[in-house]
Amino acid sequence: MNKRVVLKQRPKGVPQKEDFEVNFESLHLNLKQGEILVKVEWISADPTQLVWISGMRSYMPPIKLGDTVRALGVGIIVNSHSPGYKVGTYVSGLLGWQEYCKIHVSQVEKIPSSVKPSLYLGIFGMTGLTAYVSVRLLGKAQKKQVVVISTAAGAVGSVAVQVAKAQGCKVIGITGSDEKVQWLKDLGIYGVINYKTENVASVLKSMCPEGIDMYLDNVGGEMLDAVLMNAKKGSRMILCGAIQSYGLKKAQPVYMYPLVISKSIKMKGFIINDYQDKYEEAISYLSKLYKKGELIYKEDVVEGLENAYQALQKLATGGNQEDVVEGLENAYQALQKLATGGNQGKMLVRVLHEAPKL
Repeated sequence: MNKRVVLKQRPKGVPQKEDFEVNFESLHLNLKQGEILVKVEWISADPTQLVWISGMRSYMPPIKLGDTVRALGVGIIVNSHSPGYKVGTYVSGLLGWQEYCKIHVSQVEKIPSSVKPSLYLGIFGMTGLTAYVSVRLLGKAQKKQVVVISTAAGAVGSVAVQVAKAQGCKVIGITGSDEKVQWLKDLGIYGVINYKTENVASVLKSMCPEGIDMYLDNVGGEMLDAVLMNAKKGSRMILCGAIQSYGLKKAQPVYMYPLVISKSIKMKGFIINDYQDKYEEAISYLSKLYKKGELIYKEDVVEGLENAYQALQKLATGGNQEDVVEGLENAYQALQKLATGGNQGKMLVRVLHEAPKL
């Protein structure tokens, strides 16, 4: 039997345990040509999941009620009907909130044996790739330029601030707790703002009186307004996420859009799937930083599928930092952390496998 977590109902605000249901389905071992059976070990909690479970329109369709919760994951092949994918090989892909996933090899990526598997959900996965594309390719961050990054202690943000720092930029991170402020300061960036206790617009004006060259936006709403007020003429705004609006009935407005016109600001939104041709380049660059000790990476882990929703809760409220959610029954806790901003670093769920049910 395959243990999995399905979406029971659309969350009203922050995801709750009752929005999900743990059940078991028969595990069909017969594989078609090109298929593999993967034992899922790690699941990623990402802001886009808050969109998928809410029913909002996105680049992928919403998760249907009763379906396994969609999520990136890594696991080990335990059965294979594809000669190039041997049993014992680790792979990553959209494996979902479940113990086992039957999937075609065209939908997964092999993970090198020399790399810790969970890193392919973090710095060598969507998280790191997004940070690289945002800062280097789209943001074109240059030495001595002022770069501001929101949710700077989160998964993408924490990698992005370090990529910008490696470029020689004057990096300012925005986050939401004293603990996160200290962690970002320890990374050696120029400045950190606690948006919960400080006026972002005023502090930005003080920190960078000549204005901001580049901004990585993971939030939207009033934080984007604060940055627009302090942006240089011709600055670049890379729109990566809008966590302030995910799962809410009403999106948070942005009032300062006229400044985009008057300051000739370049705004660019993107999804990482559009830059697959840059993955190899990005992983090579991030690997070099990681090996040199210039890329510090934290994993925030929720143990158990049943608690995975708590990771999304943490993301939405800003409270993640090296937390562990273990077990499928706890997977909802990952969503809670995402939704409440309780995460610091990459939010992961560790799948705890039980004895097989016959």
